Amino acid sequence: MISSSVINKLANMTITHNLGVPDSGALDTDHLEQQLAQARALGVKARPVIVGPLTCLWRGTAGDDSKRLDLLPQLLAVYAELLARLRAQDVEWVQVDEPALATELDANWHAACVTAYEALAGSGVKLLLTICCGPLKNNLALACGLPVDGLHLDAINARGEIEPAIEALGPDKVLSLGVIDGGSVWKTDLHATLAWLEPVQRRIGERLWIAPSCPLLHLAPDLADAEALALAQQKLDELRILARALDEGRSRVQFELVANAAAIDGRVAA
Repeated sequence: MISSSVINKLANMTITHNLGVPDSGALDTDHLEQQLAQARALGVKARPVIVGPLTCLWRGTAGDDSKRLDLLPQLLAVYAELLARLRAQDVEWVQVDEPALATELDANWHAACVTAYEALAGSGVKLLLTICCGPLKNNLALACGLPVDGLHLDAINARGEIEPAIEALGPDKVLSLGVIDGGSVWKTDLHATLAWLEPVQRRIGERLWIAPSCPLLHLAPDLADAEALALAQQKLDELRILARALDEGRSRVQFELVANAAAIDGRVAA
């Protein structure tokens, strides 16, 4: 069943790390390793989050596309070192954010993406390729075919890509779906979400993970009296309710679902 995977992921600490490469070319992971040590001390299995190599180049300022793409081998050496250090820290999964894949990319960028992930495929850690800012569109086949261990889709803004992603990913890769709108302060309609999510769960089972559609870092952490609003803590609570409903059935979270429906109806009536 799904809940063990999903709830473990919800409980995990997500550590965000931007590659710190000073002029000397040395990779600085001191802060990241401190965060990992803090997580271990708390008994938390952390999943670091890094900006992907494609996006790192795409957002670079090294001139035109050809000049930026020429930097790929040097950049991949840094990523390989980073992933090796994470493996040495007993990290199992690393989330690799690639918002560049939600933009139009030409054949050269497609080729660079394939080169990058083929180079990182033997890192010894599992890679969750994450697109959390819209649909992949023409990059969907590219993302599904990369040698990674899982793919995260923004199911709020790219619901139509779930079915083709299931077909293209094959039987071994995780499909993580952003089912809670991380960009909205309103509560999620859990009944409506379960209506389309339950068939996905029945089809792919434990390979389904659920998550916010995007990071919750821009939201306030909590809201003591939230009738129709949902900030970071409330959105994580919604994910836990959905995970338990998928695993054990809606009857096990009936009270929470009724309360959610009342809040949604109250907001509509207002």
